[in-house]
Amino acid sequence: MRYLRTSAVVFCVVLAAMLSVSTASATCTQGLQCGFNCYQYLYNVNFSQTAGCGWSYTDGSSAILSGGSDMCGIYGSYVMLSKPSSNSWNTTDTYQSIAIPSGESRTHWLVGYNVKVNDPNLSASNAAYVYVYDVTTSTVVATGTTYYGTGDPDCGSRSFSFTGNYGGHTLEVIIHAVVVNTNTHFYFTNLQLDVS
Repeated sequence: MRYLRTSAVVFCVVLAAMLSVSTASATCTQGLQCGFNCYQYLYNVNFSQTAGCGWSYTDGSSAILSGGSDMCGIYGSYVMLSKPSSNSWNTTDTYQSIAIPSGESRTHWLVGYNVKVNDPNLSASNAAYVYVYDVTTSTVVATGTTYYGTGDPDCGSRSFSFTGNYGGHTLEVIIHAVVVNTNTHFYFTNLQLDVS
């Protein structure tokens, strides 16, 4: 049974990524059915739609809507997190709030994304990660791997999972970075919040 559930989640992530690349448009669209008993909740997963569509950006983060080449020449649209100009903590965030319908009874969640690090300083002081925050209960429910300036995941697909009944809750998917060097950048695309 666990194998089937894992296979279904992997199928959801792959199908959602394929569909999100082919459905970029000028309108802001949310989610899609991503396979049998699977739904993807985020708006604008690949950052190709109108600036601000679904996502909010703090100082130091910005969307590259198209034509970008920083993600291994594979993905033309993504979010770039850089050293902020206006805060002494050197932190920047890109985030999206999602109201999960009260009727949502599925409990197996998966956050997926592609990530690249460009840090010529190879500094462990530069770091970025994705996490999920439950606004309704004011708790962090899951955190993904932290990526440091000392390594490059090379645009690879990454994910983390969690379980829980979040029907009726508001969740935030947050990309958080600490960037101390002006020539350091973290890139993310194809962010998904799937439930099955």
